[in-house]
Amino acid sequence: MSDIVIVAAQRTAVGRFGGTLAKTPAPDLGAHVVKGLLEKAGVAVVPGDAFGSDEHIRLSFACSLETLALGIERMAAVLAD
Repeated sequence: MSDIVIVAAQRTAVGRFGGTLAKTPAPDLGAHVVKGLLEKAGVAVVPGDAFGSDEHIRLSFACSLETLALGIERMAAVLAD
């Protein structure tokens, strides 16, 4: 079995305390990342706020390792840009 390694990450915008993003809810910021991965990589993920962690995304493991590896490769390509 091949190891699967996450080689990059995409995060939400970062601003200063009380700055222009202060009134933007975390789920809205996370939705931007989730939407980008779907549009650019064809990979569907679940925003973290759906399971109590708005700093993360959730991947489904209800597929073969080959399909999962392909999804990770697609995400890495998008996140490398």
